[in-house]
Amino acid sequence: MDRALFDSKIKETYATYGKPDPRVQVLDAAFKRVADMPDEFIVWAAEQLQDADKLPSNIGRELKKSLFPAWRASQMPTFTNEQYYADMCGDPDCPECRGKGWFYVWKLGAKPGTAPTAIPCLCNLTCDAFPDMEIRKASLADLKANGWTFHEPPRIRNRPPQPLKKSLQELLDGLHAGRGIPADAFDPRRQMPEEYE
Repeated sequence: MDRALFDSKIKETYATYGKPDPRVQVLDAAFKRVADMPDEFIVWAAEQLQDADKLPSNIGRELKKSLFPAWRASQMPTFTNEQYYADMCGDPDCPECRGKGWFYVWKLGAKPGTAPTAIPCLCNLTCDAFPDMEIRKASLADLKANGWTFHEPPRIRNRPPQPLKKSLQELLDGLHAGRGIPADAFDPRRQMPEEYE
């Protein structure tokens, strides 16, 4: 890190809080902790310190322990899994998978809640690294011809409810009227288990 840049940014930070310039010993001690860090860091860190509620009492420790890890995290690109696989597996110009390298498909008529199957595209480079596995690649035409679909099956089985032969209200009305339970009202779902009889 450039010492002149460091000194100017720290003095600017102290001025933001209305404090006099720090002593040379304070600047020396703080610089020793961040000397091997890039110049971009001190520019970013000075902005963070100036936006804080108060100036930290140990500026060197704050720079090294808190702000440097935060700065490094902000510099790292964030990738989703899909972006990672697109960058690593497929040809970005592939018209079949559009650079993903994989097709996530389901068999036609798959049961509800079935997970997708990942099938590599013809342009997939990862599969080429494992020649012993003999992974079969496919194109869109192959997938359609072999009964694969891109439409996910429903997650929950949707069965229509089966009506009871007689409603509970009809049975209670018959009991209150003294007619008892008619023979045609028997429904096995209402039968008591044998251990309770």
